[in-house]
Amino acid sequence: MLDKMVQELSHGKRCRVCNGIATETHHIIPRANYILRYDPKNFMYLCHSCHQKFTDEKLSEEDYCSREVWNYLQTMRWVDFKDFLLFEKGMTKDEFLRDCKKRLKELVK
Repeated sequence: MLDKMVQELSHGKRCRVCNGIATETHHIIPRANYILRYDPKNFMYLCHSCHQKFTDEKLSEEDYCSREVWNYLQTMRWVDFKDFLLFEKGMTKDEFLRDCKKRLKELVK
């Protein structure tokens, strides 16, 4: 359900690369990273054609992110998920996912 919400965020947005109509949400740091999977700072709204260019590694995400966001993502990508939940958030994985869902719902409105 959360992944569907992430995709809905692209509706009504412009492609970050070509300024066309965004139809897809690209994860700058791959979705396998649970800390960043539902973090809006990790989303890039793209049209299908430009999304494919990132997938094929013809474009670099770093070129389309602010330095601040890029540094944040590079730092967070190496944080251990269990340590993050326990020490930084003080919550369980289920609580973390509920919190992500709540934040995404606010963005989809």
